[in-house]
Formats: sequence, structure tokens, C-alpha cells
Amino acid sequence: MRGGASKKWPSVQGTVLESRVIERKNFSTKRAVATYSITYEARILYGYKVGDRSYTSNRICFGPPDEGAGELVKKYPVGKVVRVYYDPNDPGNSVLEPGSKTSGNLILIGLGIGVLLFFGMDRRRRKKLPKQRSLV
Repeated sequence: MRGGASKKWPSVQGTVLESRVIERKNFSTKRAVATYSITYEARILYGYKVGDRSYTSNRICFGPPDEGAGELVKKYPVGKVVRVYYDPNDPGNSVLEPGSKTSGNLILIGLGIGVLLFFGMDRRRRKKLPKQRSLV
């Protein structure tokens, strides 16, 4: 996954060029039921330079960010100098917060499910085994 690999990417200095909250209004109908919702997302655009070439990007992290839109806009105001991590094989691919936001959680969830299955199967197996009698 690129998220994990991004921890080893080189980095350069960049600057936040745009920082705002975008409001998205969603309307849909399914089976004659109308739903309306509003979601908010952060629009953080930053610029950076690798060698002689300039780039812009809006990727903050791989996976959903831990902060909400308002918190991200406060964290990355326009003009802020930031550290930009970029893919050395494709410098246009960059991120402000390297690593994956979801992989650690998925590993923990997977381990938890594995433990539950193991103990559940062990308990079933014990119930089915006949009790052994002592010959002494």
C-alpha cells in the first residue's frame, strides 16, 4: 500500500495555497424515500517543488483524516509552511501526513476477530469431546 510506503518517502518544504471548508449537499431517492444530507470536507491545496519542477496537491493523508474539516482548515491555514512527502518514482504523488490512517485499525480489528474465532472454536471442541475416565 502507498500509505505505509509513504513513511519512507523523501520530503521537501511546501506551502499551503488554499484552505477552506466545502459544503456538499446530497439529495437522493431510493424506493420512494427521499434523503437529504449535508457533508463538510476540507479543501487543502499545497504547492511544493522537487528539483526544477513545481507541483500542487490536495492529499492530506491516505485514508480518512482523524480530524474534521474545520480542524484541518485550522491546522493548515493559507501560507503555512508544511513538510510534503512525495513518491520518488512519481513526485506528483504526495501527502502531508505519511502512513496509512486505516491500516492500524484494520490490523487490530482482524486480530480481535481472530482471537474471538479461536476461543469460540476451542470452546465448541471442548464441549464435543467425551470426558475421559481414570483407570486407576
